[in-house]
Amino acid sequence: MCEYTEIAAVTAHVGRFAVMARMSYLDVRFRTVLDRDLAWLAFFNTLPLLFYPAAMDALPPINQIPGCGIPAWLSPLTVSAPLWLLQIISLAASACGALFLFLTSLILKCFSSKEYIGAGDILFVLAAGFGSSGRASLRMVLLAFVLAFPASLIMKAARSVRCADGGIAFIPFLSLASFLVRAFPEASVWSGFPF
Repeated sequence: MCEYTEIAAVTAHVGRFAVMARMSYLDVRFRTVLDRDLAWLAFFNTLPLLFYPAAMDALPPINQIPGCGIPAWLSPLTVSAPLWLLQIISLAASACGALFLFLTSLILKCFSSKEYIGAGDILFVLAAGFGSSGRASLRMVLLAFVLAFPASLIMKAARSVRCADGGIAFIPFLSLASFLVRAFPEASVWSGFPF
């Protein structure tokens, strides 16, 4: 059981890193997000969840598995729930960051005719958030905004580096934020976030 889970975890980390690096390059260079890259990213993020039923008897209850993403308020309800339902709840909770980014995009569209956040960015957050908690997904989006802010100020001041539409590629910042949130889930910097 442990061997399969460890192999799945290593495969997920390596695959996730490779796909995010490719997507960041394509976003910077061509300003495009490919569907197959999103599918691979979602696969690598959900891969560890697929191996939990491999040895159900040896695993702790799914609400106690680190990184599973089941909200704490659902813990009493998940004691006797089937595994497939718990996995669906976990994936739905991990969509919090994508929902936040989508709502931010709608609000920005109300105040401006220009599109600041593309559909590819929202789908990236959805795929990158799979397998994590709703809090981690929201932290990833907020951290990406914090990371992108200085870069946008530098680009605005320099004016020599111009993108085709005057904006910056957001997926590299989302990738870096996703890596940081997954690598340091208990970092003290998260104590400043209200969630």
